[in-house]
Amino acid sequence: MFLIDENVSELEVLRLRKAGVRVRLIGKDVANIGDLDENLIPVLLRLKQPVLFTQDQDFFQFRWLHADYALVWLDTRPTEVAEHVRRFLRHPHFDSQAKRMGTVMRVRASGIQYWRIGNRNLLRVGWAPA
Repeated sequence: MFLIDENVSELEVLRLRKAGVRVRLIGKDVANIGDLDENLIPVLLRLKQPVLFTQDQDFFQFRWLHADYALVWLDTRPTEVAEHVRRFLRHPHFDSQAKRMGTVMRVRASGIQYWRIGNRNLLRVGWAPA
């Protein structure tokens, strides 16, 4: 299940949906608008393997790492969110739900930084050639 945080524009959500990415919205479909970051974690734990995409850098912390969900901070321009979500979902390191679970990630134009369950080191990968 792909969740989009309330800080992502409706236009970018529409672009994702037009590209065939099924997303649910924080504040509309799941949780309440304006919930604190800490309040979203219990919501994520009640859902089946959610991946939360957000532009809130507060989610890019090792302490949020958990095996039952994935957090993706989209460190991109607001107008490039849909493009980077789609690019991320096609990346060989993250192209399946199993590969995404148990990670906290930072996605940006230069590549992806992430922590994974079982590894305390911040890992980095570049983008696969198009």
